[in-house]
Amino acid sequence: MTEFSLSPAQEDDVRRADATGGRIAAFVRIRQLTGASLTEAISIAQALLPASSTPKRALDVDLEVLVVGGLVPSVIQHLPYSPERYLNIPCGTPIIANLASTLSDDDVLAWIRVLHVDPWDFNTHCVDLSRLDLDDEHHPWVVDEYPPLEALRAFRDAGFTLHVYPRAPSQSSP
Repeated sequence: MTEFSLSPAQEDDVRRADATGGRIAAFVRIRQLTGASLTEAISIAQALLPASSTPKRALDVDLEVLVVGGLVPSVIQHLPYSPERYLNIPCGTPIIANLASTLSDDDVLAWIRVLHVDPWDFNTHCVDLSRLDLDDEHHPWVVDEYPPLEALRAFRDAGFTLHVYPRAPSQSSP
């Protein structure tokens, strides 16, 4: 990760943005001041701003994480239905499955860090799983096997693509 530093005046500016507009405003301000990615801005904010000022829904976004690809036996255990549902489905049949629907900021942060997506940059919403480092079991953002790296590896190895669909928490699932 690139090192970013803020001057004391810029740190105060970020704190004001957080106090008046919430954590998302602080993330935006950090990105404006430094050119940091969203993931980098979140890390900077976590180091700079007190955790107690984080509202319950600071990001105000949920993510639907979808996988798309041809059915193969190695991914069946990671699909949403019981394996019996796939018995009569020929290998290679195109399928779309919801891998996750996030419900908390911690979940959203974990997904965007593992997938390197920015919920507000639509250019990042289609993820080539073969370009991600999913083999490091010690990613600091993976807690209790979440996001499910084993499932992501299986979909990667089967040639699936992954799509991230951000939505406001008040919206119902598509």
